[in-house]
Amino acid sequence: MNEERLVYWDMLLRGEEVDLTHLRALAAKVGGEAPEEEKAGWVLLLASAELMQTGSMADQRNLLAYLRYKFSQTDHPKRPKNFHPKDLECAGLERIVGVKLTWEEALISVGRIAKDAKGVDYSAQKRIEAKLKELSRKWWGELFGPLPKILEGGEENA
Repeated sequence: MNEERLVYWDMLLRGEEVDLTHLRALAAKVGGEAPEEEKAGWVLLLASAELMQTGSMADQRNLLAYLRYKFSQTDHPKRPKNFHPKDLECAGLERIVGVKLTWEEALISVGRIAKDAKGVDYSAQKRIEAKLKELSRKWWGELFGPLPKILEGGEENA
């Protein structure tokens, strides 16, 4: 992953505001010659930053849970002893990577009640994924033109 993007992912995970105009300018520098993976990384970061700024409070909380969940799945497992998801409040990448959160723990880490009478709210994860995909399509089109196959239709797992 591009080191420059990691700085902004860290800011988002900590709850810090990311300047969309500046981020867009950085993404535009990538240009049409970059591999799709590089472009996709910038587009997802832009989509996340925009949703964090313009989404409802519930969207912002669910996005933060989603980002914590996804980043925690990377790298080798390294969960601290006596770990509790609330310990991740304002945590950046260095504390989240490798923790291997469950979705329920990710929700708890942002102050959500993860379970109700119906169980764990997995629908929040699907809603955030759908919103990120929609915003990613918008940013890709604005920055790079025609959408890649993975963003074109309603493919699952995209």
